[in-house]
Amino acid sequence: MGPDFSLALNEDLAEELDAEASSIAVVDGRIAAACLVYRDSTPPVVTAETVAHTTPDGELLVEGCVRRSLEVLADRGTDDGHVSDPHFLPVWTRLSPDGRWFHLVEVPADGPG
Repeated sequence: MGPDFSLALNEDLAEELDAEASSIAVVDGRIAAACLVYRDSTPPVVTAETVAHTTPDGELLVEGCVRRSLEVLADRGTDDGHVSDPHFLPVWTRLSPDGRWFHLVEVPADGPG
């Protein structure tokens, strides 16, 4: 993403992010995947992705992050799902979530147009 977009995306992130429910996978001291839970909506929005399309074991890392975040939300009595990552579909299939509160949205990396 371009620098202007990343600044706008990260603006007020600390206030919007549910740090307790969000999860990251760290490999060799670097973040390799994340499941971020946003508390600025009800139910919360959940995103999951790797930091790079070529992340080794990206699918497993995303799965671990998603499982942990969904468990935290389930313990609270809330769940939600949102996806934009090439590793997520296999994870989603294995987890087999159901319910009217799951909404899948794919956001193109290069944006609209």
